[in-house]
Amino acid sequence: MQIAPVATPRTEAITAATTPITAPFNAQITTVEDVAGIDQGSRRRGSQTNRAVHWLSTGLSAQAKFLPLVAVVAAAVALAAPVHADPDVDFANELHTYGIYGGKDYNAWIGKITCKRLYNGLDKDADMSAKFVFQQLQKGSTTAQAWQFLGAALRTYCPDKLPVLEQAAPQ
Repeated sequence: MQIAPVATPRTEAITAATTPITAPFNAQITTVEDVAGIDQGSRRRGSQTNRAVHWLSTGLSAQAKFLPLVAVVAAAVALAAPVHADPDVDFANELHTYGIYGGKDYNAWIGKITCKRLYNGLDKDADMSAKFVFQQLQKGSTTAQAWQFLGAALRTYCPDKLPVLEQAAPQ
């Protein structure tokens, strides 16, 4: 009596990697590596990923394989556009140039409320908005700082309301 060998996932993987493969169409496929070169059922050979896998499986040294990859990644990082900062941080930084300090979140909240008051018609003009802002600023703030705050808030959070500020300029 002869006992047949038992197939395990490990032995099947080893066998599959060395066993020639036949294709249902007239392709020249002889190994598992050749299968990796086919772009999912089409007769076209190799997607970009599969070409990269094939290139990496060539006999080049590790340095020769990865040096171009490192160069491409370095170039991508160097040429990447900077990510736009948080508008609240930009707003706080602009306020600091006017000597207006305070909690970043609080100032951003006041700026956003100012825009909402203009959208809802609660403040009919920039003068009413500047008065609202002045009441929210720290004691000792000037009227000029309230107007600077208002201008920064409109530029940052509701640029479509800038004409309200421009209408107040001739007054």
